[in-house]
Amino acid sequence: MATSNTYSAAGTKLYIATAAPATMDVAGFSAATWTQIGKIKNYQPASVEAEIIVNQYLEDLFESKDKGINRVGNSTLNIDVKDGDAGQTACRDSMNDKNLDYFKVVYPNGREKYIAAYVAGYSETDLQPSGM
Repeated sequence: MATSNTYSAAGTKLYIATAAPATMDVAGFSAATWTQIGKIKNYQPASVEAEIIVNQYLEDLFESKDKGINRVGNSTLNIDVKDGDAGQTACRDSMNDKNLDYFKVVYPNGREKYIAAYVAGYSETDLQPSGM
């Protein structure tokens, strides 16, 4: 029987850096100071897509296509707002500046992923009886 490399997402933790890493490599990111973002209910990682460039020339019967630049999409965190949570506060504060922020995702199997991103949105969900 083959073993699986998949695992439950339960136990995944996300962090925001308190300052930019000294260097933009694994050593710099590892040495950074991180604050956990609490009460995350759902994390949708960003995807990467390549733009397709289409050229049509009179002398050709078929269009020509080339792959353009890669574009990184948006990532979304759904959280239960918790007053005093330092990670949530840091994310909200990031809305007021134009600085790049740095994030770390730690998966249950111990793998770490580092992300540089802008915090570009914040909204609270609809209030519902079963919501927090």
